[in-house]
Amino acid sequence: VIEGRLIHLMHTTSVTVLPARSVDVAGSVGESVSVPCGYLSSFINITKYWTREKHPSFTLQTTASQREVREGRFCVRDEPSIQRLTLTIEGLREEDAGEYTCRIPQNAMDRSFTASVIVLPGNTTSQPSVASAISRTSAEKEEEMK
Repeated sequence: VIEGRLIHLMHTTSVTVLPARSVDVAGSVGESVSVPCGYLSSFINITKYWTREKHPSFTLQTTASQREVREGRFCVRDEPSIQRLTLTIEGLREEDAGEYTCRIPQNAMDRSFTASVIVLPGNTTSQPSVASAISRTSAEKEEEMK
């Protein structure tokens, strides 16, 4: 579902890294989100990586010999057969919100794609569900009518 620039990930779509582009990706606390970054076939054997803006120590890099890199709840997988480099964040936390950039160095220039990860509040058990709120409202109305 696309609302403006906000993408609720119901299925995975790939973005080809040619001109710099940016999208927003949303997920709820505790969920996993995946951010795909497509690339051209000429980049298959080139080192590719995801970085996190304002966190210079965060860099997950793949190479031709190491197609998947995992660091805690973060995983980067390079799938050359479909030309996609995917960042997955598991067990989403509020502090995971921010800008993530897929980078593919080419000569003296990086090709990049930036995604803003937006973390939405998770469901809490203290909040009534919509169905129970409707049922309670109906029961209260019936009680008022008596």
